[in-house]
Amino acid sequence: MEEKNILVIYNICGIKFDNLEMWLNHIQDILNQKYPKFTVAISGCVVSDNSKKELEKLKTKYPNVVFNWIEDILPVNVTFNHTTQICTERLREFDGYLYIASDVKFGNDTEVLQKLSYLHQNSNSAITYALVNNDHGLDGWYPEVWNDLDNLLETDHFCINIGKTANMHVALFDKEIYTRYNSQVIPDIFATHCTETTYSYLAASLGKKFVIHNKDIMLDHIGFADGHSIGFIGEIKYDDKLSWKHLFRSSIPAEERLLNEEAKLSGFGYGEWKEVLMPGEYILHRDKTMYDEDENHIEPQKLLDFLKKAIYLSQDEFNYSDIKYQFIT
Repeated sequence: MEEKNILVIYNICGIKFDNLEMWLNHIQDILNQKYPKFTVAISGCVVSDNSKKELEKLKTKYPNVVFNWIEDILPVNVTFNHTTQICTERLREFDGYLYIASDVKFGNDTEVLQKLSYLHQNSNSAITYALVNNDHGLDGWYPEVWNDLDNLLETDHFCINIGKTANMHVALFDKEIYTRYNSQVIPDIFATHCTETTYSYLAASLGKKFVIHNKDIMLDHIGFADGHSIGFIGEIKYDDKLSWKHLFRSSIPAEERLLNEEAKLSGFGYGEWKEVLMPGEYILHRDKTMYDEDENHIEPQKLLDFLKKAIYLSQDEFNYSDIKYQFIT
């Protein structure tokens, strides 16, 4: 099978911490991958001049490394999307976009890209995750069957059910998301939390699945090394109960944007996890009649049309071309 050309985006943030030593160590693991067709983009938000200088030294040995230094304080969803756009415009079209959080270490496994890409191509996947050794969130989303699922993942890959999710640490996004969602890969309306809760619907809108690779990939996760949504979490005073409606640059509140009649008719669901935390709060249960017995959406274009304006910012709300940045090849 032909290897796909992957843009690997390693996401770092220097707003609160300067983790240069960790960044260099983790990037080296990525550069050691045996996969033949990949470009590594260091996507940095408010990184110090000294760290930029040290990181840019990688170019002397690795020509497949580029840098996108973003000066504005923005959510990682936005900085990731901007880096995908700039790299596609300046370098080439890519077949997939791999998100890597700064606090994930590949270690000695030099075939992570190979294994993720192979599964992605052979499972009709829109989003393909690699597992990390903590904070994956699957135990929280599948509490009743977690022991069985944990055992299953020893050998088998797993398709996330509609309305469920897992925490994003390493995620391969299909090119079709980029092309059909106006060059915005990760939903960008969220300031801090809840992005991943839309992923099963995003995949369904393309007639695809949201897939977790088995434990043949198991990566080390340090946890919030650069800070947890550090530029925006203070806006809700670290109150998780407010996270579901904490949006970035949205022209309307979450209730109007995500819980409206069009959302219901499209088969979208939002806030279903809140029943445990906040009984009686705003919740939109998905219309299960919009899915067949295999959880394929019966009218995916209807769902796509809704998601395009619901979970992605319009140009009037946020113009990516206004971002202050320096791109180095």
